[in-house]
Amino acid sequence: MGCHITRFESVCRSDLQLSPSQREEIGRKCKRLIDIGRVHYLRNCGLQSQLKTYIEEKLTPENVIIVANTAS
Repeated sequence: MGCHITRFESVCRSDLQLSPSQREEIGRKCKRLIDIGRVHYLRNCGLQSQLKTYIEEKLTPENVIIVANTAS
């Protein structure tokens, strides 16, 4: 099963003219936004929750964890 790029994806990449590092930065910000949404969802479900950095970003960009527990 091969990987393919849709016409929409190829048009967007060429229209935006972003460098690989710019795309990486946007991707990290999107992930963080999704994580913040997850934290808010957990809070709405009655849990105390927060994002925590658990390792240096230079070691891995996947350095954030969601910590949640029941409200005391």
